[in-house]
Amino acid sequence: MSLIGQVFNKALSKSISVYIAESGDGFKRLTGAIGQDVREAALAKVKERFENGTLFKDDDMQQMERVTITNMSHQSKGDPNAHYSVQGETATGSKVKGGHVTEDASKQTQAS
Repeated sequence: MSLIGQVFNKALSKSISVYIAESGDGFKRLTGAIGQDVREAALAKVKERFENGTLFKDDDMQQMERVTITNMSHQSKGDPNAHYSVQGETATGSKVKGGHVTEDASKQTQAS
């Protein structure tokens, strides 16, 4: 995983790390090839939605010690809005909850 920054987890009253996944089902991501501007844009969107509570519920956030961006901005059949796929995880990397961070803030919904 590639560390790109931190977000403040209000449910835990502390900052937690944000990573970009380097691999997943059937792929390996060369995170070094992702430009700093793209990393910063992804972090800014995740940070805004995580910290303002529009991404995850407080009950879920209480278990989250880190956030991983599993897919960079894309569209999918399940969600035609351009979004980043993210997941909140425990300190050991176990998934707590997955969600989408939309490019357009007005289309953001909270993970259920």
